[in-house]
Amino acid sequence: MKALKIAGVVFAAIAVLVIIAIAVVASRFDGERIKSEAVRLAMEKKQRTLRIDGPLSLSFFPNVGINIGKVSLSEHESDEEFASFQSARVSVALMPLLSKRIVINDVRLDGLKAALVKYRSGNFNIADLTAHRAADSAPAAPAEAPDAKSLAGELQISGIAVTHAALAWRDEQTGSALAISGLDLHTGAILVDGASKALHAANVALQVQGTLENGGAADTFDVKLTAPKLDISPEASTGDPIGIVATLTGARHNATLNLALSPLQGTGGRLHVDKLSADFTAAQGDQSVKGQLATGVSFDLDRQTLNLEKIACGFIVNDPQLPTKLMTLSVSGDVAANLTRKSAEGSLEVQADETRTALKFDLSSFAPLALKFAVDIDKFNLDRYLPPQKAPAHAAAAPAAAAAAPQQPIDFSPIKGLAVDGSVRVGQLQAHNVKVGELQAQLHIGGNRLELTPVSARLYEGSLTGSVGIDADHNALSIRQTLAGVQVGPLLKDAADLDMIDGHGDVALNVTTSGRTPDEFRKALAGAASFTFKDGAIKGINLAQTLRDLEGKIGAAKDQTVASQSDARTDFSELSASFKIAGGVAHNDDLTGKSPFLRLGGNGDIDIGAGRLDYLVKASVVASTGGQGGEDLGKLKGITVPVRMTGTFEQPSWRIEFADLGKELVRAKIQENQQAVKDQLKDQLQNKLKSLFPH
Repeated sequence: MKALKIAGVVFAAIAVLVIIAIAVVASRFDGERIKSEAVRLAMEKKQRTLRIDGPLSLSFFPNVGINIGKVSLSEHESDEEFASFQSARVSVALMPLLSKRIVINDVRLDGLKAALVKYRSGNFNIADLTAHRAADSAPAAPAEAPDAKSLAGELQISGIAVTHAALAWRDEQTGSALAISGLDLHTGAILVDGASKALHAANVALQVQGTLENGGAADTFDVKLTAPKLDISPEASTGDPIGIVATLTGARHNATLNLALSPLQGTGGRLHVDKLSADFTAAQGDQSVKGQLATGVSFDLDRQTLNLEKIACGFIVNDPQLPTKLMTLSVSGDVAANLTRKSAEGSLEVQADETRTALKFDLSSFAPLALKFAVDIDKFNLDRYLPPQKAPAHAAAAPAAAAAAPQQPIDFSPIKGLAVDGSVRVGQLQAHNVKVGELQAQLHIGGNRLELTPVSARLYEGSLTGSVGIDADHNALSIRQTLAGVQVGPLLKDAADLDMIDGHGDVALNVTTSGRTPDEFRKALAGAASFTFKDGAIKGINLAQTLRDLEGKIGAAKDQTVASQSDARTDFSELSASFKIAGGVAHNDDLTGKSPFLRLGGNGDIDIGAGRLDYLVKASVVASTGGQGGEDLGKLKGITVPVRMTGTFEQPSWRIEFADLGKELVRAKIQENQQAVKDQLKDQLQNKLKSLFPH
């Protein structure tokens, strides 16, 4: 009984002390003074206006707490509101304070609103809050450092509740904006031991709900995290499996993520999870993706390194706009990242449908990007993933179509500030119907320029060598390419759906261009080009047959147009030309060609920007047309026949210019008569000399 009396006295004494402490705190608490001091410091230190509209008040039961009414904080040097909340309460348990332990019973925050802005300059509207201000005067001599153990204690939070919160994001550089409303955050108990630098959490249940608003559309989200037990300390770390379930639901988007972490293990600052697994689905309209991920995770708290080991990831993509409708993708490998240096390296194997890719990379800097890589692809058909190309519009309809559908701009600015070096090898490549084999290229990005050099490949029974350059400062493109021994007919047919010429030979191209749209690029082309083809044919016209048909019409007053015919062709044994290109127009003066019955010359323009031709072919008839099975063109022998090619690339036409042909015939007849007179006079002179000087 005596012990009980002693205990009763002790408890009574403690109660008296607590009551006295509460009375002292209450008597010395001056809410108005605290408010005015906080307002003054916000303006003096951060040049922001702090408003505390509601009162500051204390409560003591069932615990000690401070209640705060409506509070708002302005933007830096502005009256515009940056953040605000309607009410807040923080309460702590009284008794643990006596043993230097802080037990926060709960933290409640209602009606939080905040807006994060990235200005055009690249700075954020919170830069002044996160940066350390320079001292206005020389720093005072440092006081003696307090004993670390005197500051060490425990911080225990029974729970955190954030209700009716709204967050906004705006990027003035890109014009993008995002808003989250109706956000609710709840957590369970958390214990932080400052002395041992340990974290202990039990039965933590975190739930975040809210609404995402972007571009006028709203999606609701729900994130739940469960962690039955989590103990992290310098000596050892353990934990029960952790689970995360997240959903996103809206008119345009639907997504679900289930993520699970196996029990946490660790010693010192090294944490390891044998398996992180995730299943996710996402849908937007009639497009959907399903995926699975499994990987081991290791994290070193001291070195700030993260390793993802034995990654196994798979995706299934359904997209009606894809020609194949369905795409499968799997990824395996290892990745290591250093968060302090902001670097990463790894080796990955990627299988996308029939394409197998090996990738090695060394990322020495995230921002600005500094990357070295090597990519090896066995075969890749890009056309499997591109929508079907629309048939080219007729020339008459093209301007209207172009006006109705503005072209997408070509912008090379994303390469600015990058530092990239890598190699690319593709065994077989098909892109926009062009087939290429053994493609190899070295990629370099630096100084706001991209260079692919050297580039080499096998294509259409020939080879390609050259380089490609991009200048992001001027949005310009340069191409130097040499094609040797290439079958030009199949190449043009696959690349541009043009069936104008056949044969094999060499092509040299050295051009530059710049602009903002594809049309501007075509119209700004400048440089030079040349070709030499052998054993081929000009398609669309049979000059032998055409000249035979027109032989009886020589002298006609009007020119005659011959439409291009898919089955007509003019054979040649050699054909060569060089071009000077300026303003998107390629001009030629030195066309040279040989065929079994004629010789070709010519000059004219190819307007690449407008997709039109205006070219004059000069065909000179030689001895026989037997090479194409025709009869001799006696009247046209030795005559140069002018044939003008005009129209669009897709629908060219040929016109025999009879007026010039008539002049050519008159000239040839005069020359023939003059030669006959000369021959007659020569014979007469020889006969006269023989009579004067007989043998």
